[in-house]
Amino acid sequence: MGIVAIDLETTGIDPAAERIIEIGAFKPESGEIFRSFVSPKRPLPAKITELTGITEDMLSDAPEEAAVIEQLLEFLDEDTILLGHNISFDHGFLTAAGERCGITLPEFS
Repeated sequence: MGIVAIDLETTGIDPAAERIIEIGAFKPESGEIFRSFVSPKRPLPAKITELTGITEDMLSDAPEEAAVIEQLLEFLDEDTILLGHNISFDHGFLTAAGERCGITLPEFS
């Protein structure tokens, strides 16, 4: 069982209505890093750019949500323990993204 620190940036606070714009994950045991911008398929609110420093230009060539979720799942192990600041927020967004994309996420600890 491995531990992965994870952090998401999003277009807002409602996982059903808003979208992920960046995912970062780190495996402290191996030092491996996963990082990807995610296309929100909508304009980025100015307030989010102000808060995160992420701009429309940074997202212009970003992969779509389904592709990034699949890549993240390849990075993670099924018995991974996810940890992070406000992890329930990030987990809610991952779950909502998985549901939108028809991807079943494992039961992370």
